[in-house]
Amino acid sequence: MEFAEQMFRKFDKLGKNALTNQQALECLSALGSKFNEAEIQMLINTFDDNSNGILDFTEFKRLVHVMQEARVMNVESIMFYAADDDQNGYVDMDEFMAIMHKLKVPMPDDKLKQFAKKLGGEKVEITYDRFAAIVKTVKDLQKK
Repeated sequence: MEFAEQMFRKFDKLGKNALTNQQALECLSALGSKFNEAEIQMLINTFDDNSNGILDFTEFKRLVHVMQEARVMNVESIMFYAADDDQNGYVDMDEFMAIMHKLKVPMPDDKLKQFAKKLGGEKVEITYDRFAAIVKTVKDLQKK
């Protein structure tokens, strides 16, 4: 994590303890990731706890930690690991709603809840594979 801090400081060119999208892209690339701008924006939205559109150092540390813990280095895995707060291997209704709001999915809450139940059953236990498909769909929609 010390290396991540050094990289963060290097790319925080204005010394504001925060990274813009472009700085985050450059920093994560230097750390070995292969994310494009749209994926970086999704990650920023996911880990940006104060919703200011940039990653402060605490948010960045959490992102790097989750990247290290994710089973595969792709946006879908990182977001699943981040969404699964209780680490039970499923994304439940609250976790699903939180991540959909962070991703700014343009769908009313009642429709999102119906969708979650369709994917995860009445108890709403959304598996990684189904969650990954949702994230890919959101990525495609955001490209348009």
